[in-house]
Amino acid sequence: MQTEREYPQLAAGNMSQRMELMEEVSAQNSRAAHDRRHFNNVLLELLEQGKSGEAASLLQNQNQTLKTGFFGYAF
Repeated sequence: MQTEREYPQLAAGNMSQRMELMEEVSAQNSRAAHDRRHFNNVLLELLEQGKSGEAASLLQNQNQTLKTGFFGYAF
């Protein structure tokens, strides 16, 4: 009987934790999208100015960062 009353409380607590996690993931995705837009705008500006060497260098640096950016592991 007591277990039946505890179950909804546990379920509500788990749902709250999942909602908090989803909100954090959403915030991380928003920051990542902002960073991508900024990077793309910088890259576009370099290309429009005819600075293809600098644009290529920027892309190479970005690739190196992404290879080791996740928990310090190379992919």
